[in-house]
Parts: sequence; structure tokens; C-alpha cells
Amino acid sequence: MEFRLKSLTARLEEAVAMKDALSLVENDRGIRERPRTNSLVDESCVYGRECDKEIVLHLLMNDSDDSVGDSSVVSIVGMAGVGKTTHAQLVYTVWLILRRLVI
Repeated sequence: MEFRLKSLTARLEEAVAMKDALSLVENDRGIRERPRTNSLVDESCVYGRECDKEIVLHLLMNDSDDSVGDSSVVSIVGMAGVGKTTHAQLVYTVWLILRRLVI
């Protein structure tokens, strides 16, 4: 019985550690879920992406024969953890601001 309790305790501690690592929070129904995300990025926490941001913005803002109508697609590829999503969110935020200035 002691072994089973220790085993169960170890599994529960692993579950708590995983919950904390995934930043899960408890809602009012007691069910755990991830916090909501949005496309806003704190630019002060992004390092070394200024040149990349300018390149992608240039591709999106300039008219080209490759785009269909008013739509453009730019692929951002790379290994896991290099900041592709952060980069896309940063570009999207700046692109929205620039579009509002142009319109």
C-alpha cells in the first residue's frame, strides 16, 4: 500500500509540474485551460528580428505580379522554437498599423 501511495504521489506531482509548464489556469467551472492569446507582441521583448520584419513587411506591402487580388502570402519557416509565431505576430501588428495609415 505504501508503494502505491508513493507511486500515485509521484504521478500527481508530475501532473502538477506539467500543468505549470503549460501555463494552464483554472476557470470558474474548475476545468483547466490555456490562457487566451492574441496577436499583440511586446516589441521590447523581441531581439534581432528588425531586419526580418522589414523584409516581410516589404513583401506584403509592395504590389507584385505574384499576388492574387489584394492578397499576399509569405511563408515563415524554420526549426521549432526559433520564434516563427512571434515574428508573424510582430509583422501582423505592424502591418495592421500601416494599413490603417494608408487607408
